[in-house]
Amino acid sequence: MENPYIYISYASEDREIALEVESLLNDFTINHFIDRQLRYGDDYKATFEAHIKRAHFLIVLVSKLSLESKWVQHEVKCAKEQNKTIIPIIIESLTETMPNPAFNLDRHAISIQNGKLSAKQLCDALIAAGIADDGIIPIGLYRHTGKHDLTDEVFCIELLRSPIAIVRNAPGEITARFNRCNVKHILYSDQGKKNLTERYIIPNASELFKKDIALHKFITGSNTDPVFNLTLENYPMRWISGGVLPIVTFRDKRWIPMFYRDKDPSGWNIPLGSSERDKSSVSTAGHSVNLEHENLWRLQLREFIEESLILSKAPAQGGENSWRPFDIDLPDVGLTLEMGRQWTEEHLRKRGNIPDNLRFHEGTGIKLKFPGLTDFSVEVSHNRCDKPVPSHDVLFAINMLELGIEIVRIASFALDNDNYLLDGEALGPFVNRVTNEIDSELVRMPFGLISLDYLCNTFGGSQLDLENLYDEEQHVMGSLDLDQKAPFKEGDTHVFQWDLIQREFLMDDPNATSSEKTRYRKWSEGDGKRFEIGAVPPARFTPATAKLIHAFLHGSEFGRSILERYRKGRL
Repeated sequence: MENPYIYISYASEDREIALEVESLLNDFTINHFIDRQLRYGDDYKATFEAHIKRAHFLIVLVSKLSLESKWVQHEVKCAKEQNKTIIPIIIESLTETMPNPAFNLDRHAISIQNGKLSAKQLCDALIAAGIADDGIIPIGLYRHTGKHDLTDEVFCIELLRSPIAIVRNAPGEITARFNRCNVKHILYSDQGKKNLTERYIIPNASELFKKDIALHKFITGSNTDPVFNLTLENYPMRWISGGVLPIVTFRDKRWIPMFYRDKDPSGWNIPLGSSERDKSSVSTAGHSVNLEHENLWRLQLREFIEESLILSKAPAQGGENSWRPFDIDLPDVGLTLEMGRQWTEEHLRKRGNIPDNLRFHEGTGIKLKFPGLTDFSVEVSHNRCDKPVPSHDVLFAINMLELGIEIVRIASFALDNDNYLLDGEALGPFVNRVTNEIDSELVRMPFGLISLDYLCNTFGGSQLDLENLYDEEQHVMGSLDLDQKAPFKEGDTHVFQWDLIQREFLMDDPNATSSEKTRYRKWSEGDGKRFEIGAVPPARFTPATAKLIHAFLHGSEFGRSILERYRKGRL
């Protein structure tokens, strides 16, 4: 919930514990009212009732004295009449001889002993009372949640409210400046994304689309102003998504691996995704929350490695399969080879289940290289650092109709001729059909390679036409559909078929989840027909990927050298 407000009701004799509650709410970054905020001359009754009307929740300290307090009785009565959620904190043993309270001790009640209320107790009660049911939670409260307290948690996305400045340092050189100081809310679930869309994107869609086009023109140089400002007065921006734009050598050609996203906006998409907190048991709460917000390398490589499983050859069901780990050794940014293996473990585990039934052993590693300089950098301010922290040689896309910020890094590596790629993106939480436990399930997006020849030919122009992509009915930026203008020809794509076959199988598998059946049947009736063997896949790209490929070819030394060789016929 954005900006929850809590009213604290108590008897004056219980003030010490009431002040403990107030201190915890301050730590949770939750706005609240307690009577010591009253000013001389205030009308007590009118002031109390006004704050109760504003409040989403009423915390009441339950003791013999509060049960006898007319003020507490009145405050609870007002809250119940307005259907406010009441959270009782029982601070002493209650007996049957006590007066009948005006409020019921329901499932949100907390009992404390020895007069001490723990942060964990209050946090759990607020979560149970629904303070985070919409997928958005105050950041201070989020820091006190455990790794399983929010059962539908899949992201750890900060909602930025401070202005963003995109600055032209010199011709072709651009820095985006983000301010994470005083972030108040975390978006943690798909429900949160839906609420963000309804709350901010739909009401502001036309304005957001115009800003998206204007920002793209600024970044590509057709607008030569020195700075582009985003004020964020009417909406937040999501911090952050990241990944890798990989350049791959395979069978004597250069390609970019991409997944085919099968939900709107659909199309080919490079491996990227949203920040998450570290859910390992060894992480402290603050460290686990800030880890990927502050270490872009970690976010970028985790997303890429989790989603990209490389086998030595096509999968053998029921047999042994050799998977190739990515060799990463970047101690300067806190990344090791072992971390890369850990990020792959979950994908390997899922592939061992039905319907894949694959067994694995580790094969030869793949060396990731990070070639060339780019014209783009970011600077990020946050509360734990005296000055902005720079990240150089990145590519970024700001997608206003998703309120999204994507920051990626260019990487290159070579594949052997028989190597095979599988998608590791997962959706969840769902009930695992084998273990009956809460788990996530593979999305099984088609994984393919798109040739750099095609991409140079299609995205090699100085401008990228995005102006006709706005879908007024859906309030989204549509896909960049090139089926008419630049359809794929033979040799432009190489699609790995394993998960396409598994999608067909799961549509009619009685053990498949309902979400799998629904998703794959919809797929088979739509774009799935374009992925049958012998068919030509759609030449369609998500807006973020289109922007990032264009930025790569025109805004990095590596990309410009590739584009130059293509133009000279030497690619």
